[in-house]
Amino acid sequence: MGSFVTNPVDIVKVRLQLQGEGMQKAANQNFARVALNMFRNEGPLSFYNGVTAGMLREATYSTIRFGAYDWFKNLAFRASGGTLNEKALVTKIAAGLASGMAGAVRIQAYNPSPTPRYRSVFSAFAEIYRSEGLAGLYRGVGPTTARAALVTASQLATYDHTKHWLIGQGVVKEGLPAHLASSVIAGFACSITSAPVDTIKVRYMNQPFDSATGRGLKYTSSFECVRKTVALEGPLALYKGFFMCWLRLGPHTIVSLIIFEQLRRISGINPI
Repeated sequence: MGSFVTNPVDIVKVRLQLQGEGMQKAANQNFARVALNMFRNEGPLSFYNGVTAGMLREATYSTIRFGAYDWFKNLAFRASGGTLNEKALVTKIAAGLASGMAGAVRIQAYNPSPTPRYRSVFSAFAEIYRSEGLAGLYRGVGPTTARAALVTASQLATYDHTKHWLIGQGVVKEGLPAHLASSVIAGFACSITSAPVDTIKVRYMNQPFDSATGRGLKYTSSFECVRKTVALEGPLALYKGFFMCWLRLGPHTIVSLIIFEQLRRISGINPI
């Protein structure tokens, strides 16, 4: 649900992160101009390019990171012999990092014409595998893992800590108001921490690769991508598309965590 609702914002964010790449003084467009050009040149359905891939990704990625969060918290508590405070923020951050790492998107990238780059998510898998092999499907796994760890650590740890603080202070009771307020704050926190890694991940994964060697033709590693981006465009380039990142991660966090809490309640599992 979170992926479906926020796909239009996510695709504009990806394209904002790719514009001006490798240029010192690029005339970058804002999110409204990018969205308008997409609507004019590619049609309204272009805002749902990659939605199938996004939903398949969430069905696996978020299943693992959400489901493993409590497990890692309990594991840390048991491994310490009960001395580690399960409610401490550092424990929650560590659990978020671990579950995020335990848990990518080329189909959204810029099309030079109204013709989609891939016919479907399945043709994308087949074409990438044919041209680049199995390694092509795991392109950018390093920055993707780093982003997943940062997103989950900041998102779930902030949500968990904020919700119990609000309830403990008597501001709200356990329920939808607590879930909504906490998820809004969590969405902002994970947007700030993940935006730079997200930009590098998108750029690294979208570059052309040598089919023979598997090496990137623009960047040999994600670290080189960071270096070139900062050198040519300045450090603020790492936050390109931040507003769209927040506009996407905010609602995505709210939808995902509220549904997650309701599913736990229906299942008879204690709230997060």
